[in-house]
Amino acid sequence: MLALILGAGLVHGVLSAAFAAAVVAGAGWFCHRQQRAQWEVARAQGLHYALPQLHALHHSRFEETVRELMHRDGCQDAQRVGGRGTLGAD
Repeated sequence: MLALILGAGLVHGVLSAAFAAAVVAGAGWFCHRQQRAQWEVARAQGLHYALPQLHALHHSRFEETVRELMHRDGCQDAQRVGGRGTLGAD
């Protein structure tokens, strides 16, 4: 009888731990999904340039703008090099 009670207590403990882990994982997934949705909204509202705007930029500002757009789109290692000898590679 004592073994059944201990066994039931063990099963209850394991089920409680599994339920708690599922709740924590679900909350983490929900927070991640919310943050991703907020990031997509911010990204959609940020940095927009029409072609005439880009065409009117000074060459150094154009290079900085291209770098900013690349950063926005996930290319974190983009950097403005500039200077002679780049053969127009922006």
